[in-house]
Amino acid sequence: MRPKFFVLCVLAILGAASSAHAHHSFTATYDVSKSIEIKGKVVVFSFRNPHSLITVEVTESGKKNRWAV
Repeated sequence: MRPKFFVLCVLAILGAASSAHAHHSFTATYDVSKSIEIKGKVVVFSFRNPHSLITVEVTESGKKNRWAV
């Protein structure tokens, strides 16, 4: 009985790990060949489960834009 329980636990852990890894596709959301740098003032910092969010206010040519990061 004990070996079956061990195998079941291992399979459950592997199944959970594969679904957690597939939660987000980085390359489907972001273009990894391009990068940008923004400098500005952090106006919102939200640390919540499962994701955190930072909103940065950037002033370019006198115009203010907000970026969600």
